[in-house]
Amino acid sequence: MVCSNKIMAPEDGLVVIDDFAEHLEDLIHEHSTPEAVIQSNPALVNTITQEYFEQFYDLFHEDEGDIVEFSEAMKHRIVDMKAHVYRLNKVIEVSKNRDKIKKPLYEQFMHLCLLAHYACIPTEGPKQYFIELERIKDAKDAIDWTIHLEEKTWWNPHGWTRMLEALHGKKET
Repeated sequence: MVCSNKIMAPEDGLVVIDDFAEHLEDLIHEHSTPEAVIQSNPALVNTITQEYFEQFYDLFHEDEGDIVEFSEAMKHRIVDMKAHVYRLNKVIEVSKNRDKIKKPLYEQFMHLCLLAHYACIPTEGPKQYFIELERIKDAKDAIDWTIHLEEKTWWNPHGWTRMLEALHGKKET
C-alpha cells in the first residue's frame, strides 16, 4: 500500500504494476541526489523501495546460507533518511545491473505490484499497467486476472500475491 490509509471502497483504489526502478533512476538524474528524490515524495519513494526489498527479496538480501552482519541487517529495518537513501541506492544499483543478475528473468523485468488510492500514485507514464479494484472484487476476478497477467513477460507473481493478500486477506490452509 502506498499510504497508510485503508482503501475504504473499491472505486477509490487501483493496482499499479510498473518498473518503478526505471522511474527512480530518471528522478535521480533530474534531482541529482538520492536525498532530493526522497524529499520530493518521501512516502512514495519509501514504499517503492521497501516493496522492491519485499517483492524481490532474493535480489536484495544475502543468500540464506550466508551470515549477515548485524549492522547490515539493521539497514533494512531503520526507517530514517539513511535507510531511505540506502534502499534507493540498492534498488537503482540492482536495476542498472539487471543484465548481470544470475537469477531467472530479473534482467527482463522488475515490475512492482502496488495497491494504491488514485490520489496517492502518479498515473502518468507509458509503461504503467493499472487495474481498478472494482475489477478484482472476488476470488473469481482474482483468478481471471492472475491467468491474464501470467501471460505477460513482466509479471511479478510474488508481488501479485502480496497485493491480493493485502486486498482480500490471506487464507489459512
